[in-house]
Amino acid sequence: MEWLYVLAAVLVVLMLVVLFTGRGASSGTVDEIPLPRGLSAANQPATGAWPTAEQLTQLRFTTAFRGYSREEVDVLIEEIIDLLRHHQDRPGPQAQQQLAARVADARFVVVLRGYRMEEVDAALAHFTDH
Repeated sequence: MEWLYVLAAVLVVLMLVVLFTGRGASSGTVDEIPLPRGLSAANQPATGAWPTAEQLTQLRFTTAFRGYSREEVDVLIEEIIDLLRHHQDRPGPQAQQQLAARVADARFVVVLRGYRMEEVDAALAHFTDH
């Protein structure tokens, strides 16, 4: 009977390791990752098009035990929204290149109770896949 307690303790420790290290998280391609709220399939930009400022204002990410800093992600999303509004959702080639470079260079601190990393990456991929 003692072996049953040992087995249960080992399973609990393994589950805690997976939870705290983030192992077991989805590592699928962008197409396999569920879209964050606000970029549903019906509200998704056309293939090859960027989301509009309006679509980005409705964007909502779910939180995870470990995820990207909500403040840092929100700042970048606001920068993108401001640029899109400034260009009436149609930035020229130079502005597109600058924004794509800014998004590609973005690095976020991983924190407890942050935005789900896969969702943020999927949403930002719309700006770097051009």
